[in-house]
Amino acid sequence: QDRQCQGFEFYRPEQACILYARLPEDGPSGVAEIGVRMDGPQFARRLEAARFQRAQNTYFVGGGYAKAVAPGPDQCLARCSQDRQCRAFEFFRPESACILYARIPQAGPSRAAEIGIRQ
Repeated sequence: QDRQCQGFEFYRPEQACILYARLPEDGPSGVAEIGVRMDGPQFARRLEAARFQRAQNTYFVGGGYAKAVAPGPDQCLARCSQDRQCRAFEFFRPESACILYARIPQAGPSRAAEIGIRQ
């Protein structure tokens, strides 16, 4: 009933329940029962992120159809997920560049980039 609550952890031996207004980045600890609000915005973002296969230290050969500045790869993924034409993205760290691709190009190794491919 608490609209701020986006998730919880329940520890049975201690009968302790922890409510989260923001979901933790790390996964469940394995010693608690967990629950996530499925109608919350954080759940929707995580569900969308799960629809992408991501690879660090990888770049795409060739250019994409759109390029913008993004603070990080998560924001680049969000931009791609909101664009129906986007099949893949590349986040190039040195320039904070988010590059969107309509088709999935050949990939290669690069310590400066991270890619994501829509599944």
